[in-house]
Amino acid sequence: MDNSMQAMACAVGIEPADWVVFLGDLTFRDDAATREWLAPIPGSKLLLLGNHDVFESKTRTRNPLRWGLDAVLDCLEIPARGSPRRHRAPVAHA
Repeated sequence: MDNSMQAMACAVGIEPADWVVFLGDLTFRDDAATREWLAPIPGSKLLLLGNHDVFESKTRTRNPLRWGLDAVLDCLEIPARGSPRRHRAPVAHA
């Protein structure tokens, strides 16, 4: 992880009322380093879980619930605007 996400968040004008959605496999760092990296990014943060986001071994643990995120989901449904049949667009990390 580098500071490119933090720089992009500032460049596009993300504000505290906005949502930032991470589409899985956010980090390979430990919980403390990830929390520190996410802290400067404004807005509410949502993570769609990827297969590398939860990890536990004898020496390391990564648990997204400890990263200061506002929501952690395995799938997100986005209503399709203007559709008479109320189609939904499921979004998930594959």
